[in-house]
Amino acid sequence: IATGTDPIAADVVPAPRLTPIPLPKGWKRAKDALDRIESVSTIFPDFNRATRCGGLPVNRMHTIHGPTHGGKTAFVLGLIKSFLDGGHAAAYVDAEHATPQEFAEELLGDLSQHSRFFGSRPDTYEDTIDSVNAFLEMMIGLRKAHPEVYSLIVVDSINKLTPQRELKNVLKSGGEEIAKGHAGRYRAALNQAWLNHLSPRLKAAGCAMVFIAQERDSADGEAWQPDGGVEVKGGQALSFDASLLIRVSKSMPLRDPS
Repeated sequence: IATGTDPIAADVVPAPRLTPIPLPKGWKRAKDALDRIESVSTIFPDFNRATRCGGLPVNRMHTIHGPTHGGKTAFVLGLIKSFLDGGHAAAYVDAEHATPQEFAEELLGDLSQHSRFFGSRPDTYEDTIDSVNAFLEMMIGLRKAHPEVYSLIVVDSINKLTPQRELKNVLKSGGEEIAKGHAGRYRAALNQAWLNHLSPRLKAAGCAMVFIAQERDSADGEAWQPDGGVEVKGGQALSFDASLLIRVSKSMPLRDPS
């Protein structure tokens, strides 16, 4: 056989016979098991093009990070507006207890006009889990009658969610408990467990879940890298489990000449 010749095309080796294979128990054909990406178009045209699916994908989770005062909250409020304008539902978990109603209304208008926009200011990590579960249960029930309705949950930010055990220990022991340095590892483990729990439920609820996370400089990172040479705080699950890992930062300041 000459070099570079396909032995099957040259009739030297017979082509394999594709005989049908029965389905093993618990399996489906790949075309039936794998879903196509569903998305909701946003008010950001460049973002819609960059995702290659026309908007923010639903049925999955995403992580947004960036420098302080870089526009993360403004960006997610734009995503919320996109869902509400499309007739969908949205929920905003203000874990930082710092987003004022006036700031939200600059993008969304009068909040009283949005009956499908929900807000929560939890005291502990466990309160957030309960609130998110209640919202997902509501959406699962709603989509049985209206499967065309999607939803968005934003957690701003996941680094501010304080586990009840940690809060009790800090209140009891004060600075000594903080100095031990165990809180970060415990929160990362909680994040991993919660994200594992959320994955199948987001699909049933037709929900996109967005976590805002803080970032810190990476020892091995460089500013020219796509992620800015930083690490996402909160454990590796926030990066590995995210369908989209989005970094938001200011490009240039705009000033009102008036």
